[in-house]
Amino acid sequence: MLSLIAIAACSPTEEGQARPEDPDGTAHGSLERSTARSSTPTGAPSVELARTNPCSLLSADELSDYGAFNEPTSEDIGSARACRYELDRQGSQLEGLRIATAIRESTGVSQAVDRGMGLRTTEANGRQLAQIPSSGGCTVAIGVTDASRVDIVISTTAETESACEIADELAAVVEPKLPKG
Repeated sequence: MLSLIAIAACSPTEEGQARPEDPDGTAHGSLERSTARSSTPTGAPSVELARTNPCSLLSADELSDYGAFNEPTSEDIGSARACRYELDRQGSQLEGLRIATAIRESTGVSQAVDRGMGLRTTEANGRQLAQIPSSGGCTVAIGVTDASRVDIVISTTAETESACEIADELAAVVEPKLPKG
């Protein structure tokens, strides 16, 4: 499987600060809430991305290596249209694992925020990527245009390294499904 982020070879490229908890009490893999700060004229959001359902980006088959999941739920979180995948507790191999895909039509990878453990950026398949580890979670932001992205957000009771491995694996599944900006 394509590895989108080479963790050991990257170093933090942006300063930042940890973000507060989500309303549901999770801080470790929570979706960031920010406003758009596009600085480039090519930062127009993707029309195709605007039409994309965040729950269409991962299927039950694609998640089966991580356990059995309940039906995904759509919700708006800040400026993101998100889809949450919760483990069916009876079929769980990794307790506490939560996965989300979040479409950010007005926030690009360059606006990714460090969650206190560094921010690692790279490029793959012509896209900007950022891996954002946090305590108990990890996010991989996949650039669509300069001003839009899709986040793969992992929250887990496992270690951050495991969360980032899962985020990288799922980002490799989602990335080819995204429109090119």
